[in-house]
Amino acid sequence: MYKIDINGKNFLEIDNNVIDFLYNNRQKNFFSYEISGQLFGRVCGNVFLINQITKTTEAYFSFYRVIPNRIQEQNDINDMFTKGYHYLGDWHSHPQAIPQISKLDEVSVVDCFKKSTHSLPFFFHIIIGKEKFNVYTVDEIDVNKVASFDYI
Repeated sequence: MYKIDINGKNFLEIDNNVIDFLYNNRQKNFFSYEISGQLFGRVCGNVFLINQITKTTEAYFSFYRVIPNRIQEQNDINDMFTKGYHYLGDWHSHPQAIPQISKLDEVSVVDCFKKSTHSLPFFFHIIIGKEKFNVYTVDEIDVNKVASFDYI
């Protein structure tokens, strides 16, 4: 389990099954298509636990972009909610060894936060590279990198 101190008062825990899923779905070479999905879990006070993950199956895929089917994504959110899991954010892959968030990524995730109905102080966004993955918090104004990890 990965444990991250977000800001001294909020904490994120990422279950090993989620890390394994991310590792197995990274872009293995420069010509692999980008992959994406959603992050789900539970919130207990100031601790966020990501222990469920989905993979987008209906989308436009390219080397540098995924445009997901929003109806499929909402159906996944509704289904997971009936099972007791909250939508906590999104993830996607990058072809680099050490991924860097793009301006398009930043605009997209902030827009998602603004348009969503929720009571969370932020969403999470994970970008997976071939060697590392980065964890970000997203709110209505900003995207902040809170951690970078090598795969174990």
